[in-house]
Amino acid sequence: MTCVLGSHITEVLPSYSSFGTRHTGYQQSAAPPPYTRNADQPAKTKKLVNVFSITLDSPSIHLRGVQAPIQETDTFQRSPARLSGRVRYDGSIPFRRLQGISLRVRGVERTYTSKNHVYGHRMILDGRSWLWIPSQDDKEGADREFGFYVSIPDNCPATCMTEDGSIRYFVDATLVLNNGGYKAVERREFIIHRAPTKLEMELLSPVWDSKQHNIGIRYTGPRLLFLNPYTSKCPTLHFTVHFTNAHRIRRLTTSLIEETIQKGFKPTLNPFTGPSPVEWTQSRVVGETELPVPEEGFGARGALEVEGVAQEVHGALVGVRHWVLVRMVLDGGEEVEETVPVWVVPGF
Repeated sequence: MTCVLGSHITEVLPSYSSFGTRHTGYQQSAAPPPYTRNADQPAKTKKLVNVFSITLDSPSIHLRGVQAPIQETDTFQRSPARLSGRVRYDGSIPFRRLQGISLRVRGVERTYTSKNHVYGHRMILDGRSWLWIPSQDDKEGADREFGFYVSIPDNCPATCMTEDGSIRYFVDATLVLNNGGYKAVERREFIIHRAPTKLEMELLSPVWDSKQHNIGIRYTGPRLLFLNPYTSKCPTLHFTVHFTNAHRIRRLTTSLIEETIQKGFKPTLNPFTGPSPVEWTQSRVVGETELPVPEEGFGARGALEVEGVAQEVHGALVGVRHWVLVRMVLDGGEEVEETVPVWVVPGF
């Protein structure tokens, strides 16, 4: 993880001027002392400091490439994504008791199911550095504001929350004491979205053909569904389905399916073997509609309302994918299903 902190200190006292700018690289100086916190739980601040807070300039990070890491053959020119913000501290603790303020940025991917006692945990990124260390030039009891920015790696998977897993990102500021303890911890969560690159958009052709089950199917319609992350809605999906043997179809339905994939490890009581890898999935129907059976040589037009969906995710332990399911009942009662892969991506 690459992280650069721009420390910008401003005293809000009339008789005090601002400091200069200090840049510190991650892992180049002594790391702040670790502290134990559950990544998915809000940090609890001890009410011994009147003002200690984090403000993010933007809680969302936008990266290119739905599938991470991004292919090297992609011609899209990428620039590093940056997370920036400010930490404010009122200086209520004497400097002789303080070691400084540390900043930690983490990305955590985890899965768990109590049904089979399967778990998985992976640190996507974990970097820490000192944001501020008191010096002799600092004045006691003055409000301070520290600006920072962090370069986020472009291979971080998108944020998601599933029934048995999650991918989440946090930034923590800690007021560290000289004895190694801490007085306050402030946490903010930020979200990572991944939009498709030009190459990925070209690979998802709006025309998709299948020749399985002796029923030739051609799907014509969008295969990139642009999601509004604030409402979890996509524009209505309009498509057309053509069949080479439409005379065999007696009933025709289409639906949009969302599938979540979780991976983890199941512990064992055998001391000579390690935990065994396990993968499990959950599927749900997002939208469904029944189409009229088309005449030979004609297509059936359909529309699906897409609401309450998650963006496409390709993590190591958690994944989310979508497809349009075409279900046909043929003469004689035979049921045939065909899937058309689609991507749900943030519409920015």
